[in-house]
Amino acid sequence: ISDLHVDYKQNKEWMNRCLQSLSHDVDGNKFFDCLLLPGDLCTSEDLFEEVMTTLTTAFHKVFFCFGNHEAWTRGEKKGTSPAKDSLEKLERIHEICRN
Repeated sequence: ISDLHVDYKQNKEWMNRCLQSLSHDVDGNKFFDCLLLPGDLCTSEDLFEEVMTTLTTAFHKVFFCFGNHEAWTRGEKKGTSPAKDSLEKLERIHEICRN
């Protein structure tokens, strides 16, 4: 799924409703093995971290590729200075993914 744009409240609510509807087997195991997420999740680093935590909890594996929205230099974590360029912003996003 691409272009979730969870910066918009209604998109984030839709994503959460979809996740709640996911089926689990009788043992409570996750029904889906993986999620392919080809970018444009959001511009905010804090929101990106929150949503990736939610998604990695719902799926065994999440495969993510940066989109142009993740490269936008606005949306830094609270208490940090803005990224000086898109490469620095992508490095920050990559660090969130590694954790």
